[in-house]
Amino acid sequence: MSVCPMAFMAAYTASIWA
Repeated sequence: MSVCPMAFMAAYTASIWA
């Protein structure tokens, strides 16, 4: 989470929802 925390969270959430 050094570049963009929001992008990290979005990818993490999408990985779980998928």
